[in-house]
Amino acid sequence: MSTQSLPITPGAFAEAIKELPLAVLYSKVSEITNSIAHLKRSNAEIRAYIAESNDSEEDKKDLECHATENEAVMVSMNERIMLLKTEVENRWGPSVTNSHCHQSASGTRFYYLRALYCICVVHSSQCIRCDA
Repeated sequence: MSTQSLPITPGAFAEAIKELPLAVLYSKVSEITNSIAHLKRSNAEIRAYIAESNDSEEDKKDLECHATENEAVMVSMNERIMLLKTEVENRWGPSVTNSHCHQSASGTRFYYLRALYCICVVHSSQCIRCDA
């Protein structure tokens, strides 16, 4: 019997987040965003090592395989962020995540809404619509 666990499916994830409080949804976005940043940094380091190393081609291919796996994980994580964004919009409407370019006195809540929107729509930590 294998002890390896499989990641939760997108459908199961979408179902699981339906009852979560808003603060937990925001926290999840932050957690996933942090994980993506670590994977991007790891891939940059792996690829720099591959370019500079004297390792065998087989070893380099093995390392590149790890970087490719990281990219697949990042795609999956971005899908999770999209599901979180959809859940927020289903509860409070799309205007909640589309209002990120406006000045607001709402503090932390506005920040998280902006982060949720920007990450989901452009799959990066910077919004290309407003450079926020």
